[in-house]
Amino acid sequence: MKRPSSPKDPLGGEDWARLRKSEARLRAILQQATDGILTVSEEGVVESFNPAAERIFGWSAEEVVGQNLSLLMPDPERGEHAGYIERYLRTGEAHVIGSTVLVEARRKDGAVFPAELSVSEVRFAEGRFFLGILRDASASRSAEEALADSTERLGAVLNAAAELAIIATDPGGTITLFNRGAERMLGFTAQEVMGEASPLVFHRGDEVEECGRDLSRRLGRPVRGFDIFAELAKGGPAREREWNWVRKDGSTLLALCSITPLYDAKGLPSGFLWIGRDITEARRQEQALRESEERFRTLSTSSPVGVFQTDAEGQCLYTNPRWCEITGLGPEESLGVGWIRAVHPEDQDELLMAWRRALLWDTEMIHEFRFRRPDGEDRWVLARAAPVRSSEGKVRGYVGTAEDITERKRAEEALRDSEARTRAIVQQLLDGLVTITEEGIIELVNPAAQRMFGYTEEELVGRHLSLLLPETVGGDPKAFLRQAHRRAIGRVTEWEARRKNGSVFPVEVSLFEFQALQGRRFAGNVRDLTKLKEVERLKREFVSTVSHELRTPLTSIRGSLGLLAGGAAGPIPEKAGELVSIALKNSERLILLINDILDMEKIESGRMEFAIQPLAVMPQVEQALAANQAYAGQYGVRLVLAQAAPGSQVLADPNRLAQVLANLLSNACKFSPPGGTVDVSVRADGGWVRISVKDHGPGIGEEFRGRIFQRFAQADASDARQKGGTGLGLSISKAIVEHMGGRIGFETETGRGTTFHVELPAPRSVDGTEPSPGGARRPVLVCVNDAEASRRLQEALAQEGYAVESAATAWEARGLIERSDYAALLMSPELPDGDGLTFVRNLRSGASGRSLPVVMVSGQRPGPSERVEGEALLILDWLSPPLERERLADTIRLAARGGRTAGKPRILHVEDDPDVVRVLAVVLAGEAELVSARSLEEARRLLKREPFDAAILDLDLPDGLGLDLLPQLKAPGGRALPVIVFSAAELPREMARKVDAALVKSRSTNQDLVATLHALIETQEGAARAGSKTEE
Repeated sequence: MKRPSSPKDPLGGEDWARLRKSEARLRAILQQATDGILTVSEEGVVESFNPAAERIFGWSAEEVVGQNLSLLMPDPERGEHAGYIERYLRTGEAHVIGSTVLVEARRKDGAVFPAELSVSEVRFAEGRFFLGILRDASASRSAEEALADSTERLGAVLNAAAELAIIATDPGGTITLFNRGAERMLGFTAQEVMGEASPLVFHRGDEVEECGRDLSRRLGRPVRGFDIFAELAKGGPAREREWNWVRKDGSTLLALCSITPLYDAKGLPSGFLWIGRDITEARRQEQALRESEERFRTLSTSSPVGVFQTDAEGQCLYTNPRWCEITGLGPEESLGVGWIRAVHPEDQDELLMAWRRALLWDTEMIHEFRFRRPDGEDRWVLARAAPVRSSEGKVRGYVGTAEDITERKRAEEALRDSEARTRAIVQQLLDGLVTITEEGIIELVNPAAQRMFGYTEEELVGRHLSLLLPETVGGDPKAFLRQAHRRAIGRVTEWEARRKNGSVFPVEVSLFEFQALQGRRFAGNVRDLTKLKEVERLKREFVSTVSHELRTPLTSIRGSLGLLAGGAAGPIPEKAGELVSIALKNSERLILLINDILDMEKIESGRMEFAIQPLAVMPQVEQALAANQAYAGQYGVRLVLAQAAPGSQVLADPNRLAQVLANLLSNACKFSPPGGTVDVSVRADGGWVRISVKDHGPGIGEEFRGRIFQRFAQADASDARQKGGTGLGLSISKAIVEHMGGRIGFETETGRGTTFHVELPAPRSVDGTEPSPGGARRPVLVCVNDAEASRRLQEALAQEGYAVESAATAWEARGLIERSDYAALLMSPELPDGDGLTFVRNLRSGASGRSLPVVMVSGQRPGPSERVEGEALLILDWLSPPLERERLADTIRLAARGGRTAGKPRILHVEDDPDVVRVLAVVLAGEAELVSARSLEEARRLLKREPFDAAILDLDLPDGLGLDLLPQLKAPGGRALPVIVFSAAELPREMARKVDAALVKSRSTNQDLVATLHALIETQEGAARAGSKTEE
């Protein structure tokens, strides 16, 4: 700038020197700015174009200066830009001027890209122009773009940067420049600090001192006061640093600031420049998402976001390297509309609609969408674009940014219940969100919580949390908060809550704590479980119904396949035999699956039954290892017995224990590394035996440990996909172990593995008589609840030549039966530690009690009206699979010799399914004569005409319930026939008392049915003989 020679020049020499110095300082700022800065005349002509703008658009200043701003705009803005400026100059109506917007701009190569643009109108003595600052960052605004050719214009540029604090000092630290952004941010006016204060006035003293100590250690000399900032500014390009700035009113803000040395025209140091932006809110959000440190380290590097520019028509003119990195496209591929190819197909229509709307109305666009990179990876971006206008207000193009928010998206999905989430996200949550203080005072409730509890926000905020709790809990809110903190922090737990109308309902709560500026706070993500509980109830009913309906056809399928495989239809070719074998095995797998589903339903309803008996532990464990070794091989894992306890026994159901061990072993295999081992240990300790299964996998996460035994519980949704399973195994195992009187637990260490423990009670020692030597009569066991009746029974049996042993409880009797061979068991229907019917059912499930005759001794002989139930109480036979056919065949041959002069037993089979009828006819063809009836009416006609030795009944018949036939099922002489219920439905206990045996179709094999029938005929004939003696 040359000084005018007019004698009327009001500026003296010193004034011109200061003006030139100020101009040099401001030009240095513009040259070092990382954002593009351009000025446009009222006619829309570009007057200046700084180096950053050259890099962004790909045009040189010489190519752009003097051209209309529409050169930098995509269509349709290019053609409409002049109209925008003209309209603004005429009416003052502004779409962009005076604000920061998202636009699309166009590079020299034609590429269209989004950009964030701030446009300001600058007025001075000679007229006015428009200043545009093209931003290359969206999460934080890092610099101002300014370009001017006079002190007045440069000052206007600085003051236009309202969101940046731009502060300059002389070499000694005295503030010489304090823009409006700094005034707004810090609360000081320029007059208060310029020439009077140092930047130390708005820095926290302890923070500056700590920085000084660090610099002193590194430099080996004391560094204090303003010298700290001077040292930070040395050594190359400016680096951003976080500082806690103190406002005039004493409040603090977190600023991201760069300090750069300034030089005069001669290259001599002339001071320092601060450029800072307030990042307090950004840091608060990032801290809630646990990404702050990583995110701001990323922001501290150059070009952290993608930058693009389009022409007025929306054609992409330029994209920066970060844009190309995000999209996977090369610079040339993004030009024009080529960038659209990288947009995820599902997001293209919505994005293009938003983009066209912005182009049509000359407005900014803010939109989230996905880019699908050529390598197949999807990247989420937040795109911001704002129009760039000429001095006439015409849109000349758009500039914008594309911020990669993939990690933020993932964090939002994983941390939906975070209190620090932005208000907009909280408002959109489907679950209720409640935030409270340490004292339990409600500070925030989102709309979902308001709807859930029936209160408005005004009715809840400021009230105590006890308002939302049942009266039984709300009476002692402090105790509840202590319990909640201990039980629910970091876990998903179930509670009861109370609505405004007083109704109590179940909720699932995810409770977490966080540190707010005001102190510690608690937030709970609340989900109403009312509908879920109802769905679970309906699910149980549905599972039970469907499973029962599947049993009958599966019984026919398995029975038929079993007969074919056993040669009942004659020899079959080898290949056909293999196919039959495959079909039979898979039908059995399907049956097991149905039974497992029913097991889950019975656990939930408390109806699961157990055959608990003394078991040798090691054979059970060794069998489980052998059965699961092939499964372990699929994962490259070996099952190893690390410690044994020979001779140890437990009280357990063998089948249920095998199920538990299979669950634990399969889980351990899934989570073990290939080549590793799963170690199984057995140890007896006092009255308990502990079975441990240890893997060497990743361990169980802290957040999952509290709910590991819940139904459908899995640490991550990916577990089901990668490892398989439904999340029911551990829940079922826990229910089984606890029902058998045991306990289950685990120990885990992240990165080193998990050990599950099953502890089961060992049988107590019981004194008993040793079995009689060979040739002598087997003893009879008496177990009745009346001591005097027991004594009389023992005396009567002794007179008949029997050795007699006694037991006072069902548990004691079980131990004796396990160790000795008895001729019969006499027992009461009711015992001190259980009922006799359940004891017999469990007895028939064990090897030692399958064929033991059982006589129920009642305190009163049944009268005529109670004959059916009385005879059922006298002799019962309850059966659960599996049973060997050989033992059952022996039983029926004994029955055939037990009082019948000749011929096979005649069996009445009442069943409406023709397939089941045909299968049973083949199964019993060599053992009994089967006569079938399809209805109750047909069965009654047959009973009137013909005698039968036993009956097999289905429960559900076309004309009624199968049990309705019981009064008519009589043998000659009036005694009740043995009755087997063979049905898809399991018989309730009160109905089971009326029959002799109950078999479930899908749980019983052909051999089970044959054996049960023979055993009942044998015991019935023995009872008839005993009854004759009693009557005599």
